[in-house]
Amino acid sequence: MGNALLVQGFQPGDLVLPLVTLFPADSAAMAGLADVRARSFWGEPKLRRLLAPAPDGSLHFSRLSDTMLAKLGVRWLLEPRELSLVSGELFSRLILAESQGQNSRFPVTVPEGATRLGLRAPAPPSFVHLLQGDQRWVLKSDGALAQEAEGWWWWLVPEGVKPGQAWLVLASPRPTWGREFQLAWDCSGWELAHEASSLRLWRQRWALPLAFFEGEAKEASSVELVVATPQKLVVQTESPTGQRLGIRWKFRPHIQRAFLDGKPAAMQPGFFPWSAVEVPAGSHRITVKASLPLAVWLGPLAALAILAGVRKVRL
Repeated sequence: MGNALLVQGFQPGDLVLPLVTLFPADSAAMAGLADVRARSFWGEPKLRRLLAPAPDGSLHFSRLSDTMLAKLGVRWLLEPRELSLVSGELFSRLILAESQGQNSRFPVTVPEGATRLGLRAPAPPSFVHLLQGDQRWVLKSDGALAQEAEGWWWWLVPEGVKPGQAWLVLASPRPTWGREFQLAWDCSGWELAHEASSLRLWRQRWALPLAFFEGEAKEASSVELVVATPQKLVVQTESPTGQRLGIRWKFRPHIQRAFLDGKPAAMQPGFFPWSAVEVPAGSHRITVKASLPLAVWLGPLAALAILAGVRKVRL
């Protein structure tokens, strides 16, 4: 199974969600991945409230469209191939629309979070373009929902496409198609990243990375993860204006320290339950370290000293 999961796109700190309870709880651990099942958070009541798990710690597949999972960093979903529940769930939540046009151009309204576009037609066009202002997007065909209904053809919507008005350009539509099309938008964020004989691996495109700028993305801004370990995070940022860098570490100021270009910086509470650091305009390197406070070590050290003293007296 480990070989089946060797696909591009895995990032440090990514969380993986095994689908329903039919998938063994330790399967993700066997592949060296983090398991997001809520039974791992018994000591984290606030996180458990956000996940809203079942009593056994599992999350039902109806939660697929819950944006909270993406905000908590759930990027991957493992689905046993014989279930095929995910595609059916996504299909049931489609946003249907119609468009009337001519000369191969059809006006459309792109919804928030558009992930894939479906077109109902006798046959697929040879290419599909999406125009927004002076930007032209080439849509790639996608077969994740192909088995859900006949007569529908699907394409992935690029992540850079913004919600709002756009033009759908089709290649050489047949005269029998008419000037009106039925469309369907999937806004789930789930893409089919890999498919094997026994497993489907889905990727959530909107899942928060380990480090990110909060709010709307600004042009010429970038966040590069340099080092990522359980105790240390190093991030290189570039931004024309000051922004707040969100860090997908739970906010624990008593054990976390932040540094901006080598100088101490204040850790702040970000989007719950994560942390944040204010970053000025320009190019900067942010380092976040986690270490236990001195008081935690003093207790065990004192106990060892007492035991050593008692043993010495007995001798």
